[in-house]
Amino acid sequence: MIKLKQLLLVVTLLVSAQSYGTYQNKKSIDETEKIFLTAKVWGFLKYYHPSVASGNYNWDEVFYRWVKEVHMIDSADQLSDYLLDEIKLLGEIEACKKCRKPSKEIYFEKNFDLSWISDSSNFSSDLIEQLLHIEANRFIKDQYYVEPDYAQHVKFINEPDYSGELWVKEEFRLLTLIKFWNAVEYFYPYKYLIDEKWDNVLKEMIPRFMDVTDELKFHLLIRELTIKIDDSHAFFRSPKLKEFFGEKQFPFNYTFVDDQVVITHLLDDSLARINDFQVGDVILEIDGERVLTKYEQTKKYYNGSNELTKRNYSFVGLLRGHTDQVSMTYERGGVISTKTVNRYSRSEISFNYPEKPLWKKINEHIGYVDVTSLTEKNLDEVMESLFEMKSIIFDVRGYPEFILYELAKYTLNEPVEFFRAIRPDYTYPGKFIWRDTFTIGKRNKNAYSGKVIILINEDTQSLAEFTAMSLQAVENSITVGHQTSAANGDVSTYTFFDECTTWISGLGAYYHNMDQTQRIGLKVDVEVYETLEGIREGRDELLEKAIQVAQKN
Repeated sequence: MIKLKQLLLVVTLLVSAQSYGTYQNKKSIDETEKIFLTAKVWGFLKYYHPSVASGNYNWDEVFYRWVKEVHMIDSADQLSDYLLDEIKLLGEIEACKKCRKPSKEIYFEKNFDLSWISDSSNFSSDLIEQLLHIEANRFIKDQYYVEPDYAQHVKFINEPDYSGELWVKEEFRLLTLIKFWNAVEYFYPYKYLIDEKWDNVLKEMIPRFMDVTDELKFHLLIRELTIKIDDSHAFFRSPKLKEFFGEKQFPFNYTFVDDQVVITHLLDDSLARINDFQVGDVILEIDGERVLTKYEQTKKYYNGSNELTKRNYSFVGLLRGHTDQVSMTYERGGVISTKTVNRYSRSEISFNYPEKPLWKKINEHIGYVDVTSLTEKNLDEVMESLFEMKSIIFDVRGYPEFILYELAKYTLNEPVEFFRAIRPDYTYPGKFIWRDTFTIGKRNKNAYSGKVIILINEDTQSLAEFTAMSLQAVENSITVGHQTSAANGDVSTYTFFDECTTWISGLGAYYHNMDQTQRIGLKVDVEVYETLEGIREGRDELLEKAIQVAQKN
């Protein structure tokens, strides 16, 4: 039966090639271009065509069939004929009167681009006419594959559950790529900020997903794909990746200082003594390989909205491995040495993370609050204890609870606009709508009247950035530190198959005046970074600078 169907397809294509000889576009078309154009039409129909967007078809199975049949097509003309015939099989589309009514919404359209459906260098005039007709009469009811989540960011729903064992099939690998690509194409609010043109990413990845012959490499390809959206939220989780990065790690944390990998904290004092690890050691080589060289080679696997955050997230693989013992070359006090050191599994390390006080009085005029430890239960006690201070330093270097609105009752004396967001327009996929400006605070004549100083760094991400923005709304507040993680907005979960999941920023987050935060981070008034000298002396240089700022104001 399958062979008969393939034979009929060949005959149909031959006839089409003769029948449509008047088309101007008779160029040959390679495999990548065929899949690329097919993938774009497939994704467009998934969210625009009423019969597909309402869930009437098993659209993944349709893609499987398309891929097999498109392989037999030789020219752009034949591809247009094939796609046009497939679209006609979906049935007639009723006129959408509501689609023609002017919208009262304020649109953010930097992501929106359907110009490709009118590209006569790729499609026949008949196919272009059909695609434009679908756009003009698109599906505007509740989508089957997506819905607004609690903050109106995208929630992906009704996708089939797949076993990762299907990776051996080319059509499944391509489906994995193309479903995620289209999800980003239509529902990622920061697509316009991606370094690589998103179309080019698809063209690059198609042959790689087609040709990969190893399961681990397949998972690494997916990770590389998710990293390409340049979003600190886009961490691809897969148990398989342990085979690549290894499960053995050193019992310390590190950071990058002037292109040097520097130990900043010992996670297990006992293991650190055994291996003679010290805070301030600069790690140069592991088993003869320069650490910076390895970072450049593996950077494509580290998520991050900017370089600083990529370096921060390199902990997942940069110094990890499979072996218990390695040779380490390091610099300490100007002397370069090499020694044999141990790596450990997580169960062997007694993790001792740095602790910060919930609050303290630095002196009689300056208070300090670790915002990441604030809760509704302890907030009143903390603020009342520091209320008479001339300045309070709010440390947002980490992830807090959702405490910003309660905190604002103390820091603001009237409501203030501080935040704007864009959300997907589910009736016009690819477009985004500006939400009303978020305000924070209430009229409070007894609000804190001293100086508010905010501490931020690359560990300030997502809700932490949202919280810091709320503190920046305080009049004459001062922000000290450096570039944040720059991944703002509620997170959407995307599942590929089995336990393989990633996340994306699902809501676009901006300052109240529409200034960008994604990728560049929050505004900083006084910029300061850690230094090698400061780390070796055990100093918190960002906090020191904040204290200096408080003393001057």
